Amino acid sequence: MSSFKNILIVDDDPEIALLLKRLLTTLVPAEINMKYSINDASTHLSQAAPDLAFVDINLGDGIGYSLVPNLLRNEKARVIIMSATGQPDEEQTVKHHGAHYFLKKPFTLNDVKHALSHT
Repeated sequence: MSSFKNILIVDDDPEIALLLKRLLTTLVPAEINMKYSINDASTHLSQAAPDLAFVDINLGDGIGYSLVPNLLRNEKARVIIMSATGQPDEEQTVKHHGAHYFLKKPFTLNDVKHALSHT
């Protein structure tokens, strides 16, 4: 499992973001920031360069994929896309947008471990 120091979670559901943060704190000693919209995440990205991001596809103010280019300005960054509405070809779509992994909701601690080990 890679060692990440700065993690960003972008999900418009605060409960899911908090659950993911709690799971991650048991796995990775990192600073974890939570943002609930594309706008808030974009503002954060203008000031920080996370090395790992978990981004929901369907956010209240747009599509999470739009954040991927900004996230990948950090060459070492890894992006995990999340969705509860995973389509059969979602993994291909994720890679097409430049992200590294697809995490289907709802997820477990083991799912998050697996995602981390594949980024």
